[in-house]
Formats: sequence, C-alpha cells, structure tokens
Amino acid sequence: EINVAEQVYNLGNSTIMQNAWERGQDVEIHGVVYGIEDGRLEYLGIRSNSKETVEASYQKALSTILNPDNKLLCR
Repeated sequence: EINVAEQVYNLGNSTIMQNAWERGQDVEIHGVVYGIEDGRLEYLGIRSNSKETVEASYQKALSTILNPDNKLLCR
C-alpha cells in the first residue's frame, strides 16, 4: 500500500503529468491495490487531478495507511 502511494506521488510529480495538467488536460491518477487472494481492487483513497493535489493526496493516503505510531495497520 505504501508503494502504491509512493508511485502515485512519483507519477504526479513527473514532467509528463505536470505538463499535461499545465496544458489543461483532464487526467487523474488513482491508487489501487490488487488482492491476489480474491481478485478484488482496493481503492486506497489516493487520487490526484492537478499538481496542487499531489502532495495533499499523498499525505492523506499515508495517514490512512499508517497509524499514529507509524506502524502498518493490520488487516
């Protein structure tokens, strides 16, 4: 889950995405995890649709994934 959040953050900060947003293109990035056991996609709540939302979305996702002690939440 942390890896997905990191990759959404990295993609949102890439020049390709930054340029697309600057040109006004309607592009969104969503973070999902595929469950090998059941084949389901789990939406992690991380979504960016502009360069202004990348950091806030990343921080929100990390706070959801990690508890206050910075330990991974168990499922």
